[in-house]
Amino acid sequence: MKTPFVTFMAFLICMANVNGQIKKTTAPQPEYLNAIYFIRQDSLFMVEKVQAEMKNKTKALGFGGSEAGYFIEGPKSPFRINVNDRMQFAVKLNSSMMDPTMMIKLYRFESGKYDREAILGGGGGMFNKKKDVGIGVEVPCNIHKSGSDVFVITPGSTLSSGEYGFLNMMMMTASGSKPKYTVFAFGVDQ
Repeated sequence: MKTPFVTFMAFLICMANVNGQIKKTTAPQPEYLNAIYFIRQDSLFMVEKVQAEMKNKTKALGFGGSEAGYFIEGPKSPFRINVNDRMQFAVKLNSSMMDPTMMIKLYRFESGKYDREAILGGGGGMFNKKKDVGIGVEVPCNIHKSGSDVFVITPGSTLSSGEYGFLNMMMMTASGSKPKYTVFAFGVDQ
């Protein structure tokens, strides 16, 4: 009769010992709701927070076609990440909100002389030779929950050198006919 009880107690002690050795991986807690943070070791760093304007641009009175996309002032983000760094980001969201993959999108921005642009689409025009407008602009990401209201975002592929930004679809303001979105921008360097 004592053997099953002793065996059961030994099992409980072993399980308690194993449970104490398992590390739970959770991201550090972001300070602000909806803000994107870069995770470096056990610390969080908020990336550049800027406004992106949604614009339509026509070229040569429309004969050169048109393009639509997001535009950020300034050619480069001051927040830089090394291409060899582990690319993980954290965001704190209200848990009652919709699916984070529908709210937060990562875009690659092309750096110009005065601004950064993520062209989502375009076309038309007699002299428009571009066939790949908008292809490869959105970067697929993996998002998993870490705690009750924190999500960890990892790009689905290695980010090459360039300018990037997380656009939060829920953080939009309207200025006249041009909507503006909050973008959390960063640059990747060699």
